[in-house]
Amino acid sequence: MIGFTEKELGDTLTERLLNLARLRQVLDTYRVSAPIHLFGALDPLYSPLYFAAGAEIFDGLSWLRYAYHDGLAVHPEVNTVLHASLDDRATLREAKRCLQNLGALKVLKRSMQRYASTNGDGFREYGSHWAALATTFSTVQAMLESGDR
Repeated sequence: MIGFTEKELGDTLTERLLNLARLRQVLDTYRVSAPIHLFGALDPLYSPLYFAAGAEIFDGLSWLRYAYHDGLAVHPEVNTVLHASLDDRATLREAKRCLQNLGALKVLKRSMQRYASTNGDGFREYGSHWAALATTFSTVQAMLESGDR
């Protein structure tokens, strides 16, 4: 296993995705089968991009800090409104949010598995934000192919 923090890969999302994809290409070229592990990269919107670029293992604390809703990480108090839990006490809201986030991570895992089975042509697996993910990744792929950055 080869591990990095998200920030070690670059200062921008573009740099991170390019560096990750280049690393995956080198590993594949030399038939190194070590998975790439990203620490601090468990955001429901970024993780599919990192997965498409070549990362395979993700962890982080965002699932404890934020509320995952519709493929995004939102402020926990926003979750109170989105899930109509206005009268729930803080401890109950926290418990519900953590359970909802764990469910969202299971859905994300299944989406990644389905994406992998499409040979990289299945961003629709990621729900309502699939077009933004596909556009972002195709931009990175074009930069890789052109040798940009």
